[in-house]
Amino acid sequence: MSLQARESDDPTVEELQVLEFGLNGQGYCVEIETIAEIVDEEPLTAVPDSDPHVVGVMNLRDETTTIVDPKIVFDLERDDNERRIVIFDDGTDEQFGWLVDTVHRVSTFRRSDVEQQDDSRTVRGLVNRDDGFLIWVDPAVINRGSA
Repeated sequence: MSLQARESDDPTVEELQVLEFGLNGQGYCVEIETIAEIVDEEPLTAVPDSDPHVVGVMNLRDETTTIVDPKIVFDLERDDNERRIVIFDDGTDEQFGWLVDTVHRVSTFRRSDVEQQDDSRTVRGLVNRDDGFLIWVDPAVINRGSA
């Protein structure tokens, strides 16, 4: 599944398009422009002495892709349920993917709806919705920490 970015990270842009996904029932999102594709979970090869949140690597179209478990990063309870892998395109030669429980949808919200989280390295902001908060995270910070 390929996804196209519609908005940029330019703070003057009023609307922000994101991919919503779930971890342990909580809604999270990342900017759509950071996503390359979404794939089904496949067996991973563990890498000795890697960071605890790096759960392994996989071969995705002849590219080694480092797979991160954001549940470890966010200190959430882990389970062995089948998950999807969100593959990121950060413009570098390295490719990263995140294991997520569910992929919900692509949605748009206004930047003015975001409550900035300046005290967190990984959380960019919170979006208050009728069904709870959506946590907007910065994959670049987490993925750079995995390199």
